[in-house]
Amino acid sequence: DEPHDGDGGDEDEESQVSALHRHLDWAEQNANRRCWNMAVDAYSKALEVCESARSMDVEVEQGILRGRAACWRQLGRNEELRADAERLLVLCDGGRDDEAEEWLAQTSLPP
Repeated sequence: DEPHDGDGGDEDEESQVSALHRHLDWAEQNANRRCWNMAVDAYSKALEVCESARSMDVEVEQGILRGRAACWRQLGRNEELRADAERLLVLCDGGRDDEAEEWLAQTSLPP
């Protein structure tokens, strides 16, 4: 399903990349201001863009998940933190990810 000339495929991809960067910038600004819920929302929107894109680097998705997971950790939302950590490990394709494994260990501890 390669885009054909004149179907706007490149424009769609460019707008997705632009939207992704807009959401990431907003997420990082909010995280820096410790506005964790707003940052989570922006990271979630960035993930939606990744999921709808025809091609997106796995490293980009990993970075978004790391950012959102850090926010979940600050908010004490262990269930969501665990879900993002597990998803991050899947994206590592069987590889190790010390940060994600640490988050999983933290969510296994009693409150």
